[in-house]
Amino acid sequence: MLQSWDEGKKAAEDLARAREEKEELKKQTQELEQSTAQVLTVRFDAALEQVACQYPELDLSLVSICNEVVDGKIVPSED
Repeated sequence: MLQSWDEGKKAAEDLARAREEKEELKKQTQELEQSTAQVLTVRFDAALEQVACQYPELDLSLVSICNEVVDGKIVPSED
C-alpha cells in the first residue's frame, strides 16, 4: 500500500514537472517565432532598399511582406 502511494506521488511530481517543461517550451517557441518574424521583416526591408536603390523610378509603395499577388495584382494577404 505504501509503495503504491509513493508511486502515485512520484507520478504526480513527474506530471507537474512535465507541465512546467511544456510551458517553458511554449514560451521558447513563441520567442523564436517573434525573433524569426523580426529578422524576416528586417531582411525584407533591406531587400526593398536595394531594389529602390537600383531602380529608383519604381513605385514600391504596394510592396509589403503582408501582400500577395492575385491575378496579376498586389493585394493584402488573407492570412
